[in-house]
Amino acid sequence: MSIGIDFAAGIFSLSELLLKLLRRARVTYRLGGIQIDFEEEKSVDERLAKIDQARALMADAMTAVDELHKEAETNKTELSRALANLAETEKNKNQLENELRNIRQIMQLDVATFKKLAGVPSKQEVKNERVIGFFTGVLASVVASGIVWCIVTTWPFISTYAESVYAEIARNDLPNKRLEPTAMSLPLPPSAQP
Repeated sequence: MSIGIDFAAGIFSLSELLLKLLRRARVTYRLGGIQIDFEEEKSVDERLAKIDQARALMADAMTAVDELHKEAETNKTELSRALANLAETEKNKNQLENELRNIRQIMQLDVATFKKLAGVPSKQEVKNERVIGFFTGVLASVVASGIVWCIVTTWPFISTYAESVYAEIARNDLPNKRLEPTAMSLPLPPSAQP
C-alpha cells in the first residue's frame, strides 16, 4: 500500500509542478505559430515585497472604507436633522397660512367697517351717482343754452329800452324821480300797464 501512496504522492507532486509551470507560461499566437514563454520564478523577497504592498493597499482600502462609513453615518445624521427641520418648517408654514387667512378676514371686515363709517360708496352707488351726474350735466347744459338763447333773442329789446331810459335821465336830469315810459320806449306788457 505504501507503493500506491508513494505513487499518488508522486503524481500529486508532478501535478503541482505542472500547475506551477502552467501558471508561469504565457502562450502567444503569431503568424509563424504558437510561442510559449515562461516567466521566471520570483524570489522570496520579491514575493514578500508584493505581499507587503498588498497589505499596505489593503490597509488604505480599510481606512477608506472606515472613512466612507463615518461619512455615511454623518450624512444619515444630517438627513434626519434636515427631515426634522423640514417637518417643523411645514408645521410653521401651515400655522402661518392660517394666521394669514385670519388676518385677511379681519382686514376685509375692517375695510368694510371703515367704508361704512367713512361713507365710502359701493360700486353700485358710484355707478348711480355717475348716471345722475351725467343727466344733471345734460340738464344744466340745456338750461344754460336756454338762458343764452333768451338773452340773445331779447338783447335788442333790452338794449333799446336801456338807451331810452338813459336818454330820459339825461333829458330830465332827475336821477331819483320815477321814470315814465315815453314814446321812444317800447310798449309795456298789458299786465304792467296802469
